[in-house]
Amino acid sequence: MAALYDVWVDPKTNEKTFTYSVITTNANKKMGKYQVIWYSTSDSAFTAYIHPRMPAILEEEEDIQLWLDSSKEGSSVLALLKPYEGE
Repeated sequence: MAALYDVWVDPKTNEKTFTYSVITTNANKKMGKYQVIWYSTSDSAFTAYIHPRMPAILEEEEDIQLWLDSSKEGSSVLALLKPYEGE
C-alpha cells in the first residue's frame, strides 16, 4: 500500500510527532460494486454512499522500490498510483 509519513520534532520539547497518510486512487471494478450500502435498524433505515476510492496498492517489488526511492519524482512515481486489478 502506498503511504507517506513524516516525523516532526518540537524544537522546544524535543517531542516527536509521527504523521501518516494512506494514498488512495479510484476504486477498481470490484470495489466499485460496493459504493452504496443500505442500513436498517429498528428505528430507521437509510442509504449511505461510500466514496469510490481505495488505497493505492503497489503490486510489484520494483514498484515498491521506486516508491521508496526519494531521488525519484514526478510522473514516474505518480504512474504507480492506479487502481489495483489483482484478486
